[in-house]
Amino acid sequence: MTEAPASHETMELALRRYQEESRRERTKRFRPDMLAWLALPPQWTSRLAQQAGFPGWDPAFLDAAANEGLCARSEASAGDRPPWYAAEIGARLAAYLPAASNAELLDEVAAIDDQHARARILATLTGSLPPSLLPPAAQIADSLQDPAARTRALLGLSAVEPPAEAEMTARRALSVAEQLEDPGDRAETLLLIADQARLDDRARQEFGQAVLATLPEMAYESERSSVLARAAPYLTEQQVRQALEASLTLRAAECRIEALAGVTERLSRAEGVRLLENEIAAIPIIHTEFGRGRAARTLARRLADYGAADLATSAALTLADEGARETALQAVAGSLASAGDPGQAAEATATVVAYGADSPDVVISLSTLALRLASGDRSMGAEIAERAQLAASALASSPANATALVSLATALVRTDTEATDVADRALQAIARISGADDRYQLYRRLLTVLPEPLRSRAVGQALAAAQSITNPSDRIDALVDLAPHLPPEQLETVIKDARSLAERGTDFSFWMPEPARTEILNELALRHGAKFLQEQAGRIAEGVRGADRPNDPVPPAMARWAELASHGAVDPAQAATWLDRRLASLTEVGESGQALAWAETGKLLVPVLGQELDSVVSVGLRRVELLYRRSLDLGHLRWFLPRQEQIEEFWRLLDGDDDTWAVHYLGREAWARRCCCAR
Repeated sequence: MTEAPASHETMELALRRYQEESRRERTKRFRPDMLAWLALPPQWTSRLAQQAGFPGWDPAFLDAAANEGLCARSEASAGDRPPWYAAEIGARLAAYLPAASNAELLDEVAAIDDQHARARILATLTGSLPPSLLPPAAQIADSLQDPAARTRALLGLSAVEPPAEAEMTARRALSVAEQLEDPGDRAETLLLIADQARLDDRARQEFGQAVLATLPEMAYESERSSVLARAAPYLTEQQVRQALEASLTLRAAECRIEALAGVTERLSRAEGVRLLENEIAAIPIIHTEFGRGRAARTLARRLADYGAADLATSAALTLADEGARETALQAVAGSLASAGDPGQAAEATATVVAYGADSPDVVISLSTLALRLASGDRSMGAEIAERAQLAASALASSPANATALVSLATALVRTDTEATDVADRALQAIARISGADDRYQLYRRLLTVLPEPLRSRAVGQALAAAQSITNPSDRIDALVDLAPHLPPEQLETVIKDARSLAERGTDFSFWMPEPARTEILNELALRHGAKFLQEQAGRIAEGVRGADRPNDPVPPAMARWAELASHGAVDPAQAATWLDRRLASLTEVGESGQALAWAETGKLLVPVLGQELDSVVSVGLRRVELLYRRSLDLGHLRWFLPRQEQIEEFWRLLDGDDDTWAVHYLGREAWARRCCCAR
């Protein structure tokens, strides 16, 4: 009975010795510095490894390490690009290219195998082609055998042709679209023609007959309702009656409301209001909350367009969810203002602004309302925009408030209200956002509304953010999107960078997986000392930071790792102090995502920089947890309507004796149970 434990311990000891010997044998097969460069950072790309000076760089090393379980790899996103990706980016930039480049692009488009891609890129390119290149573009369109693809290409041509030729091309597109077998594809293609082409009366009659003929062939009511709503503006008077009859036969209330909202635009006010009023009672019986919200917003907006304020408000108030109800009431207020009924719009507006206390959400809500109102009554929109500005007066220029400040700046500009101060605060808030993608999207929203000189400043900051986006495809999209806003001195460089990135070949990423990473770092520290790992980390950081380029930025995870490692190159304590301050500043402004990313970076460097860094990471994670809890608490308070008597009663409860209890206040359930058990 006493020998078994000893035997078990002996086996465990032998196993550990075997694992240690196996690890030593594995590490002896590779240079120590190459293993350190593979194990220390979070993830490499082959291009970054070469640019940063990865010691003895050779893809064969990665294969050998992978055979030993020390390396994993995957294709980077560039490998997912279709063969025609560079041609598509060229077509989007064609307006800024010389004529010779456009001719070359046209040849590239003609060589694309995928017919739908060929048609889509051709349609994009034709808008920038000179007249001399339109005949070869037409030949490419005619060579397409797929009806949907040929229709799209013909529509692209009709958009740049003279009126007489455009009408002929539109009729050809209509004839081709009718050849599609699938009713859904046929209807979508016909609607595309109606939206984009110039249809004469004869073609309009033909369109209506063709699109209505698809309805009996469709299996789902949701398809039919969407087609009816979108086709209504292009139908003849007789066809509108056919569409109305088809709408009323739809059994699902959500689909019926969608179809009627479109068809009633072509009916008299009296008939339209009567039909829509009959549907209000159907909203509560829709099964899903999303469906109820969508139907109520649609119905309320259409009734408000007719000036039926009471009925529109009734439709919005059928919603139980406060956020959905507020959105519906916003639509009502905007439509009433557009319908020339400022009095009723003011009443609906008063209902909306009654929700919540000053917060970023309230600023966004009021700014959205101001934009809706401005389309019909600019003075009323300006009044709400000023109210939103007052609600935003206490908001700091922090990342957490950036979206609210951007929404407010947009509303102020659209209502002809002074926006310079708010726009400046918005730019400051955006600049403090860590994620380049998020930063760029908010800058992009401001570009179309900002006055000079703020607009020039925003363009420069948007370009810097776009150039810092890690994903190559997203970076290219951002650069192309910015082209119309750039001054000539920047435009040429951006076009060159975007096309160069689009033409770049595939790349791959690689890293050392766990638990091999921990084992190898421990083995390297045991064999070569902790100082060896610190020195290698410093060299990696120097190489990575030196590889960072405006048109080819280092991936964020590697950039964070390199920055933290560089702070610990001389003294590990400096890295711990710097990271502690960084985590504190990020959580202070509500950047929980970036704080977590930096905490994860700190974890990676703990084996190199020591336990002091580990303590900082633990404290940082606790800060993020508290930030999340505070965010949840604020979410509960979003719709809180302050009542002073109620608040004073709560404080009296807290200050009173312990014999008074209240169990109906919001709190954490486990905490409440512990308190009850303690009593």
